Amino acid sequence: MVNSTEAFVLLKIINAVPAESFRPGSEPPIVFKSNRALAMEAGRSERSISRILSSLIDCGLITMKDSGNYKRHAGKGEADGCGINLKILMIRHDELMSAIRAAKAEHTARQALKRQLSGARRNFRAALQSAPAHIARRLESRYEKINALVAHAAGAETSIIKRAIMLIEWLTRTIFGKNMAHMTCTPANFDKHIHITTPHQIDSNDKRREPNGSPELVQSGYARRAYEKSLIETPRQGKPKQGQSTNLPGLSDLIAAIRPSLETFGLRAPSSWADLAQLMPKMCVVAGISIDARDQAIHRMGAQAAATAVAVTFQKTCSGQVKSPGGYLRAITDRSASGNINLPASVFGLVQQHAR
Repeated sequence: MVNSTEAFVLLKIINAVPAESFRPGSEPPIVFKSNRALAMEAGRSERSISRILSSLIDCGLITMKDSGNYKRHAGKGEADGCGINLKILMIRHDELMSAIRAAKAEHTARQALKRQLSGARRNFRAALQSAPAHIARRLESRYEKINALVAHAAGAETSIIKRAIMLIEWLTRTIFGKNMAHMTCTPANFDKHIHITTPHQIDSNDKRREPNGSPELVQSGYARRAYEKSLIETPRQGKPKQGQSTNLPGLSDLIAAIRPSLETFGLRAPSSWADLAQLMPKMCVVAGISIDARDQAIHRMGAQAAATAVAVTFQKTCSGQVKSPGGYLRAITDRSASGNINLPASVFGLVQQHAR
């Protein structure tokens, strides 16, 4: 509605009136300062102040009445006084506050788009380094054309920024598709290629992930870090509460356990098991859990139990308790088959940690 200079001058005018003048039933807020006085306070010329006042009048933020000799002075009442009247701000208060909230929301959304665009650019440049030379040249020329449209993101339209982000992410996925034959892991999300354990070995090589298996295997690599005390020790079997499943915790307890990390990454807390299942891919991306580990958990444990296991892994990874989220989830999946895992106990432990 107004630029920064006009807003600064308007603030100077508002500050020249006592706060009591804006209360209902009080004297109308009228400023009698001359253009010269306002110019000295704002650090602008008198001509600039005159132009700014005209702009504020056109925007409907002030009304002004000067005397015949262009002087401003108080009168017997509002009708006789000559000056800058701010009563219109009181009348339009609700409308202006709604406009301010909408402008703040638009600014926040635009800043988020700019950060997303910067991330898409970084991901593309990182992926381009691993692409073959002939593919890199072709994709880089396309990238330069897209980037030229949003060279200055501050002045670009929101729709153009969204379109540029979509195209740059598509180019990044294209690079991953071209190099998929040479990759040893599946992409979790664009530049994240975190596959903690070797895929497709759940049924064929269970001994590698067993703590009682070969010592040299358990003590090497990620297999050692994938285990923690709660998984190696046999959990104590407690009596389940009435109405509670012996395999799954209550949804409210689970939400309370993972709420701190959800708030940290701006994820909305689920209100049902279906919402938790939809949230599971996002938690996997944040924690660095591979698609293969997630799919194996769903296949062997079921959707709800797998979502619970992912949520527990997500929370423990974000809090620094687990260094190998993929291996931790695979260990939970393996132990669920033999009934040696107690997910409600894990959730209860997380809730108790937050309560301390």
